[in-house]
Amino acid sequence: MIRTLGIFPVFLLLLLVASCATSPEFDSELYKQDTAPEQVVKEIEKLRNTKVLWGGLLVSSTNLEQGTQLEVLAYPLDSNQKPDTSQAPQGRFILLDDQFLEPLDYSAGRIVTITGELKTVRGGEVGSAQYNFPVIDAREIYLWPNNGGQVEPRVHVGVGFIFGN
Repeated sequence: MIRTLGIFPVFLLLLLVASCATSPEFDSELYKQDTAPEQVVKEIEKLRNTKVLWGGLLVSSTNLEQGTQLEVLAYPLDSNQKPDTSQAPQGRFILLDDQFLEPLDYSAGRIVTITGELKTVRGGEVGSAQYNFPVIDAREIYLWPNNGGQVEPRVHVGVGFIFGN
């Protein structure tokens, strides 16, 4: 009995640690966050090769011959570095990753936080309107869970009754 009681606190501690939700750990001091994509379009010569920490809602994912291109609608980041989609969007950007990213994982509507380096501005279209996209070479991509990154407990405690025949 005493041996069982000694294991219980250890088990409880392990269960608590395992239930903690993870979020990205980017060193925000290394990256520029106060520059929105719409501003970069106007100042690309000054901001080229700047390291940025941005996030937003995936619009599309396209696999290329050498990697993947993500189109992202940018939103300001909250204190957890999660895009705050309740705020006004800050424009769109293109993220280039040299790896194959599974299109079902990186599908439209998913939320991402990224780090990367501003390279250029590329013309394109949003619908039938012309649009200039800042292009970023990806360093890190954090794909938020499908629940939008909401922190939910991974352990549920309940009381129930089972009646059977």
